[in-house]
Amino acid sequence: MKSQAHISKKKTVEVNLIKENLDKHKVILIADLTGLPSAQLQSLKSKIKDRALIRVTKKRLIKLAISGAKNKSLTMLLPYLDNCIPALIFTDEDSFKLYKFIIKNKSSAFAKPGQVSPIDIIIQAGPTNFPPGPIIGELGQAGIIAAVESGKVTIKKETKLVKKGDVINNKVADVLVKLGIEPIEIGLNIVASFQDGVLYSKDILSIDEETYINNIKLSYLEAFGLAISLGYVTKDNIKLLIKKCAAEAKIFSKKQNIFTSDTAIEELQRAEIELKVMEEKAPGLKDIKTTKVHHAEREIKKQTNEKVKETQVENTVLHTVPHLREDETEQEEVERKQKKEVNRDQIGYTEDNVKAAQDILSRLQDEKAKKMKIRGDKKGFWD
Repeated sequence: MKSQAHISKKKTVEVNLIKENLDKHKVILIADLTGLPSAQLQSLKSKIKDRALIRVTKKRLIKLAISGAKNKSLTMLLPYLDNCIPALIFTDEDSFKLYKFIIKNKSSAFAKPGQVSPIDIIIQAGPTNFPPGPIIGELGQAGIIAAVESGKVTIKKETKLVKKGDVINNKVADVLVKLGIEPIEIGLNIVASFQDGVLYSKDILSIDEETYINNIKLSYLEAFGLAISLGYVTKDNIKLLIKKCAAEAKIFSKKQNIFTSDTAIEELQRAEIELKVMEEKAPGLKDIKTTKVHHAEREIKKQTNEKVKETQVENTVLHTVPHLREDETEQEEVERKQKKEVNRDQIGYTEDNVKAAQDILSRLQDEKAKKMKIRGDKKGFWD
């Protein structure tokens, strides 16, 4: 029978405490304490206590607590416990905000032999504060070319002393101390974060917020420009596309000499400018123009005077017309009566009298014809 590993009461209490915090907090981070002095760790705990809880314990106990937590998705953190001296950070604050705060509270320190360089260490060319002496040989052993100039040791050539990720040896570490270069950052090294069921690695957490926002803005501007060039209409570019089309139509109408309400004013202004230029080049043109204007003014004045005279004559005629019409009416009445007198026949009857008599005779003849038809009378009409 396989025996189970014994866990002391103290360790059981520690595991339960970690489980409780895993279930209680929304955000869990794993930090690497490698190379972090105890004094810096205590200082950071003091600064962060109102925002997060840092718990340092054995790696095995952390694994047991994560495996036994209610949220089984937390097991995604287990691979990040390897190859580090782990510490758990419990918080309800956003992972990215807390990561920024921790990074800002890092400090620099001299490199120790055997440490891995977090950056490329580059030594700039130029004079130093060292007097001539053994320092020239020490710099040479580290790979730095130096010489004495004006009584001082001068570095002759820019040198990449250590590449990022390389191990720093004893000679390089000594030279860096003498040159006052502190390449090592002291602080919590966050390796992963778990928030709302999502795991964020250090590469994602270290993205600069300002750079990220600027990249989004740049992408938007590039997409906006592409949509404009393709004529692809969206709610964001519709106004600009309309203005662009209007401007292109205006340019086209100018090239083709098509006059519109938009180009007419500009064309008139251009014509005025050209006229002024012509007047400056040919002074006599202005005199000709002035003479024509004066002649036109005289013609307008003459036509106006004639119009006034015509109006006065019309008014006089209109005033006289009623009297003329009365005379014409009386004359027409006399002529009509005279015509009636002329149209009387020899006996003295007028045309109206004759017509009335003919109508009566015709009516009598019709009545007599009807009676004869009824009696069958064969006598003549006048019997």
